[in-house]
Amino acid sequence: MNKTVTIKLDDTYYQAYKIRKVNTKGQSMETTVPIAIIQRQANKEKISVEEFLQKFKLEWRYNGFEGIFVRFVKDGETETQ
Repeated sequence: MNKTVTIKLDDTYYQAYKIRKVNTKGQSMETTVPIAIIQRQANKEKISVEEFLQKFKLEWRYNGFEGIFVRFVKDGETETQ
């Protein structure tokens, strides 16, 4: 699917978080997602935070653009399937 997403940075939430190594080999990294973002998405779905965490996952997209694009998808669903 070829889809363009435009984000006006002045209208976005901003908070910087450290990136941590998941293991000693440094093959994977992790960071924090603020609870306010999870709560907002759970409210949009009309479910509890706990149910949201069971049913959804983060989908990370990256390419030649600067940074990454992250969105919530129901577990087992992606646009490319």
